Amino acid sequence: MEEEHDRLAEMIAAASFAFLHIRKPVPRLGALRLLRQRFALHCQFEEDLAETSADDLVDLLKDDHRDLLA
Repeated sequence: MEEEHDRLAEMIAAASFAFLHIRKPVPRLGALRLLRQRFALHCQFEEDLAETSADDLVDLLKDDHRDLLA
């Protein structure tokens, strides 16, 4: 399950990076690292992932975008 979390985090980070790069150039590794860390913290355990709604993940990514674009 941990590998699935890592893969999902990478996919989310890659999609998020595309958005971030268009809005404001940021160092790629920094953006990916931040999003992966936030997602990993958010989904530390399998039950956390099961309880996480899509809306919660979207809100989490929006917060990260605001932090990186600030």
